Amino acid sequence: MFFWRGDKGEHHMKHLERVNPRLVLSLETVGLLKIYQERIKQMSKYDTSHDDQHKDGSLIKAARAFLAPSRSEALQIWPLSWGIEHFKWEEYGEVRRVEVAGALVVAELDRLYRAQERSNKREASS
Repeated sequence: MFFWRGDKGEHHMKHLERVNPRLVLSLETVGLLKIYQERIKQMSKYDTSHDDQHKDGSLIKAARAFLAPSRSEALQIWPLSWGIEHFKWEEYGEVRRVEVAGALVVAELDRLYRAQERSNKREASS
C-alpha cells in the first residue's frame, strides 16, 4: 500500500507487504508502474492541498476526458475550471492518456481518503 502524506506533495511509502519481486518486474504490471510514475510527476507540480480543493469532481472529469474515444467527446467532459491550456488530449497517444487518467483516479482516491480521515478525526474529537 502507498500512503500520500504532507502538504508539499511529498510521498511516503508506508509499507509494502508481501510483494513478490517477480510480480513487480513482470510485464503484467507495467501499467501500474506507469500510473505510479505519472502520479509522482503530478505530485511534483500539485501538492495534496491543491488536490483537496477539487471537491467538484474535476479530477475524475479530467480522467474521464483522457479516456474519451475522441477529442470532441473529451472536450465535452473536460472540467472547465481547469482551463483549456491543460487539455492535452490530442498531444498524447492512447497509452499516455490512459496513464494520465489512471494517475488522476489515484489522485481522487487519495483526496477521498484524506477527506474521510479528517472526518473520522472530527467525529472522534466530538
